[in-house]
Amino acid sequence: MGIRIVKSELEAKLINTDGSMPDAKGKLERKSYGSNERLKVKVRNLLCPDGTTASVLADLSEISNFQIINGKGKIDIESKDGFSIPQLILGQNIEIAINGQVALSGVLVND
Repeated sequence: MGIRIVKSELEAKLINTDGSMPDAKGKLERKSYGSNERLKVKVRNLLCPDGTTASVLADLSEISNFQIINGKGKIDIESKDGFSIPQLILGQNIEIAINGQVALSGVLVND
């Protein structure tokens, strides 16, 4: 893969705010490269059984989901591979929910 010039990038650092998983952390990035879009989500130290599905929410609407294994999970998709990348905007609230309960949250900022 060659060098790609980023047109825009939004990022949310995700933390646990209710104290139920104090070591849990994560990050969501949405980047635009020319006509290509990319969504990356990484989380770690989530306390849940292997195979649990976590939902990614933007202002309470589910935009994607992934499986948790050993407390970790990730998404890394690009539009050039046929994936639909959700439109996200500056200031939007991002949450990772497990069984309907918010585990991590953050706000989208310019990166």
